[in-house]
Amino acid sequence: MGVILKQFERSFEELRQEVNQTFNRIGQEVVASAVKNGNYKDRTGHLRRSNTYSVENDELTIRNDAEYATHVEAKGYDVLTSSVEEVKMKYKL
Repeated sequence: MGVILKQFERSFEELRQEVNQTFNRIGQEVVASAVKNGNYKDRTGHLRRSNTYSVENDELTIRNDAEYATHVEAKGYDVLTSSVEEVKMKYKL
């Protein structure tokens, strides 16, 4: 029984690593799309540089760390939202 359990644990860890690699690829894609397609004038470059993601505990967090990003989006500009939606549709998330 111990051999089967070790094989299961090894397979589970391989699957977990594959999921995290996929999350990293998705995060990179969202950030690249947001940087390229943001429809606002970024005078300092800070808003575009603040698009980021992280993968922790097998979960993907996508965010913009600029404290004013939500205010820019509230004014009708696209900082990050459409890039997230685009990738969600692409990967059927």
